[in-house]
Amino acid sequence: MADPTFFDLFKSTWAQNGLTEDITDLQYKTGWSFIGSVPPSVEQFNKVQQTTDERLAWLYKQLDGLAAVTGRPLAATNFDALSYAQQNLNATNLKSGTVPAARLSGTAASLISGAAQKLATARLITATGDVTGAGSFDGSADLSLGLTLGASGVTAGSYGNANAVPTFTVDAKGRVTAAGNVAVGNAATATKLATARTIAATGDATGSGTFDGSANLSLGLTLGASGVTAGSYGNANAVPTFTVDAKGRVLAAGEVAVGNASTATKLATTRLFSVTGGATAGGVSFDGSGNVALNVTALDVSKANAGTLPVARGGTGAGALTAGAYVVGAGTGALATRSPAQVLDDIQALPKAGGSVSGPILLATGAAVGAQYGLNSASGQTAHVVLPDGGGFSTHTGTITGAMKITLPPAAIGANTMIRLRVDIFEYLTDVPPVTILIHGYVQTSKAWGRHGATILAGGVGSDLAVRFGSDASGAPCIWLGELNKAWSYPSVTVSEVMAKYNTTGATVAAWGTGWKVEPVTAFETVAQIAAVSNLAFARSDIPRVAGLQAELDTRVPVVSLNNLPTTNIGPILVAEMAEVWIWASTSYFTGYRSPLCGRPLDGHTVTPLPSEVDAVGGVLQKAAYAALWGYAQENGLVLTQANWEARRGGHYFVNVDANTFRVPDLRDMFRRFTGTDADTANARLLASRQADANKSHAHATLVQRSNGASGSQMPVLNDGNNQIAFNANGSDSRYSITAGEQTLTSGGVETRPINAAYLPRLHV
Repeated sequence: MADPTFFDLFKSTWAQNGLTEDITDLQYKTGWSFIGSVPPSVEQFNKVQQTTDERLAWLYKQLDGLAAVTGRPLAATNFDALSYAQQNLNATNLKSGTVPAARLSGTAASLISGAAQKLATARLITATGDVTGAGSFDGSADLSLGLTLGASGVTAGSYGNANAVPTFTVDAKGRVTAAGNVAVGNAATATKLATARTIAATGDATGSGTFDGSANLSLGLTLGASGVTAGSYGNANAVPTFTVDAKGRVLAAGEVAVGNASTATKLATTRLFSVTGGATAGGVSFDGSGNVALNVTALDVSKANAGTLPVARGGTGAGALTAGAYVVGAGTGALATRSPAQVLDDIQALPKAGGSVSGPILLATGAAVGAQYGLNSASGQTAHVVLPDGGGFSTHTGTITGAMKITLPPAAIGANTMIRLRVDIFEYLTDVPPVTILIHGYVQTSKAWGRHGATILAGGVGSDLAVRFGSDASGAPCIWLGELNKAWSYPSVTVSEVMAKYNTTGATVAAWGTGWKVEPVTAFETVAQIAAVSNLAFARSDIPRVAGLQAELDTRVPVVSLNNLPTTNIGPILVAEMAEVWIWASTSYFTGYRSPLCGRPLDGHTVTPLPSEVDAVGGVLQKAAYAALWGYAQENGLVLTQANWEARRGGHYFVNVDANTFRVPDLRDMFRRFTGTDADTANARLLASRQADANKSHAHATLVQRSNGASGSQMPVLNDGNNQIAFNANGSDSRYSITAGEQTLTSGGVETRPINAAYLPRLHV
């Protein structure tokens, strides 16, 4: 907690009343190794502190000024001056800008232009005069008044015709205030009579018609009855009699009978000739006045009991035919027989078992080609249809605007259906290849779509389309391709393939092969789901079509999973689990990707090893799983026998346990030391070698006295290791012993070690 002078110190600077000395930019960036009477001097130190205080004072003044505006004074125990200022701005302190409407409350006394988004009280805008209209306006949106032109006084209607000239009156504003008709008189000549007339004929012939002069008139006349009875008079046995008037009309007619003659040119009674039995000829009347010919219209071959009907007479020309055989013409000779296979070959048709077709096949309206398969017809049966009827749209119009709507057949209405479509799109566009879209979804009885999606397999960079799923007003499931403003150029859109599978009733080719419709539309209907853009399946072959993409890819390190490392060299890779760049290695012991840090001893700082670590406690690992680490051990000559490893436990050594496993180092209780000239032996240390603990050679000072116990001189000496030391006193050798209580006593542990922190021994894989 700061003392009471906390903020006062912000207002003053270090050594503001003392001596300072300017320092150079280089001195400031380098710093000092000590402070003394020579540079850097105390004055320079004061300058550094003063510069720091000046910057802190500037920051304090900024905060103090902000605190003064917000009304919340700074306190040594509070740290929210900035956040409080942001959340508690006082509008009276604002000098410019606009306060958001959400921050305004009540009604402002006065506002400048643009300061309000809505009037507190809506106002009525009214138009009067020749046109009228009104609307409420509060400033939140534009107002559009619907105006009504006032009545001018004229009677609404149509004026002027073939018989009348219209008259009208207008005012200064161009409005018609009165209108009427003035009849016109008869013309000297005309193309039509004002009143049509009836033209009638009477007397021996009658008839009538309407005539107005606009076209010629043809009267259909009817001759009046003369009184004679209509009919035929006179025959072989009667002579006709008749009466005519001066106009040539027969007024009466009758017959006078005649008697039989011994010979005659005609029979009095007509007789009928006909043929029945094996042949049939219709009856022909004969009265002796001329010859007759009978027309045989039918023959009953069953009545024939001999001979063979020749081909020329409509027969087979054959006495017998093989049962089940087909016959074919052979000119004028007897019909020849053909087997069913020969007949199919003759007409170039496929047998039921299938075969090959060498010519074109045209699917007419209503035709469908597909297959049905599945474990059961109740739910598992799938209808697989190619080129369903109605599933295509094509036009030679240069530009068609709108979304392309695909309406599913009636079989999709009211049923849960798993469906997959392949839609092929071709347009007349420069450098834009055709597009193939795979569409899938699950349309339900509720007309909702689930588990839907779309993938563009082919096309260009700009071929991506939004795909919408829904239904139309009739309840039919629909799919829309593209936006309503998409421009299509001479488009051909084809549903090339359909796979449908019902959840309740088995799907059939007959039901799913017809009833499709593809058309451009300018409005969406009920859209349930949208598969957004970015559905384009981008292949490696598409890379050259995107400017600069290959160059970027060449400099980008691909990210891969540790479980899916490339098996060939594709350059450096970033291993996601390791967050490391690995490179390709190829040695006598290992080929593949591995970390450049493989085999490095690590200070483990987590309870369990990271993905990039293994415990270095002498454990056994699989060679296949840790091939890179095993390769590192062999490459660096770090593999020992188990016995040698035990003798050097603690060294950075591995053991070849068997064909499948190896042992890692046991680095527990070890400190690191870098190789170089060994200060003990003057020999260079080898990589991974182990060294026992030792103390640096040194001596201990102590006090000694004469060994015979007599008091004498005492002095610090060095122990020779036997608690004895030679000392020449008065010209003769005397032995001195280290007295009890003054010896160097045993203390400490079983090893020599500095102050340290413990980490878990790990190896980088």
